[in-house]
Amino acid sequence: MNEDQIVEAVCAYLARTGCNVTSRCSTRERGIDIAGEHQGRKLYIEAKGGTSSREGSNRFGNPYTQSQVFDRVAKGFYTAACLRSKHGEESVVGLAFPETPTFRRYVRDVAVAAARLHLTFYWIQPDNTVKEEQA
Repeated sequence: MNEDQIVEAVCAYLARTGCNVTSRCSTRERGIDIAGEHQGRKLYIEAKGGTSSREGSNRFGNPYTQSQVFDRVAKGFYTAACLRSKHGEESVVGLAFPETPTFRRYVRDVAVAAARLHLTFYWIQPDNTVKEEQA
């Protein structure tokens, strides 16, 4: 599942829960991957895929290696921490990842820090369903 597919699944999930998605970025764009509003609260979500979305790249259609997953989780966590610093405690800040053992492993490694930042995780299943979890 690439990042564009992750963004699509999360946006569909958020819409079903009554969230108004105000903006979204594809892998070809820069900015907050998903922004929205739900019950008066702003949402900011950073998404990371488990494979490349760029046709012709070496990883296109192939799962990322363990070190590439580590890189995605590390960059996502940094971005989420920056979003929390910028938007404060009143906003929802989250990370969206494909549900895989490797992504879960690296998220577990930062679980205490993620809880202190009050992050929300969106785990995308192979069938595009989303599990939402509070850190």
